[in-house]
Amino acid sequence: MLEMAACGTPQFIWLPDAASSVMAPGVDMIPFAKEEELPRLIHHYWHNPDKRRAVATAALERSRYEYSYVQISLKLLKAAYQA
Repeated sequence: MLEMAACGTPQFIWLPDAASSVMAPGVDMIPFAKEEELPRLIHHYWHNPDKRRAVATAALERSRYEYSYVQISLKLLKAAYQA
């Protein structure tokens, strides 16, 4: 999931996958709850490139700044020294 976000690609993610703990639904991923919703969402974002680009850009920024090796390392060090 983060690899795709790091490429700046919009992602359609099935909500029960619990991706919302890592990404914000509707901001940096496109959630759907039922399989029947997916064609409508794909059509919507295909014909609205600005919205598609906004989701992809938000995902790219989040993956770059919150989930980079540096940020993850800092979180691990902070957790280790606070324990």
